[in-house]
Amino acid sequence: MILTQLVKLLILLTITTEALANDYFCKHQALVGFTGIPESNLQPTEFNPMQFEVDITNPEWNCEYPEGEEFLYCGDYFSQFVMQKETLEFTITYHNGLIKSAQDNLYVGYGTCEVLYSVSADMIVG
Repeated sequence: MILTQLVKLLILLTITTEALANDYFCKHQALVGFTGIPESNLQPTEFNPMQFEVDITNPEWNCEYPEGEEFLYCGDYFSQFVMQKETLEFTITYHNGLIKSAQDNLYVGYGTCEVLYSVSADMIVG
């Protein structure tokens, strides 16, 4: 009985000390911008708020915690995501660069995230 409880405690301590916050699950509170073809019919619009996961270890997201700053930054040529570390509030922007004669969505949004912890498969019991 005591041995079983000790094993459970050891497993719990292992999970809590080795779990890393690598991912965030985020939800827009609002998402607004423009849609259409820039030269002929770019119209203001409200987009449907989305939910998405941010994997900071994925090189395509290009994420970093800038030294001395209290936020997470992810970005590429067409988008930027900034999340405050303390509150987990974020802003996001996206555009296609106003490519000539192409459908373009330009938007800015804000919302909140929650931490998703990564646990390796060998740490799962049961």
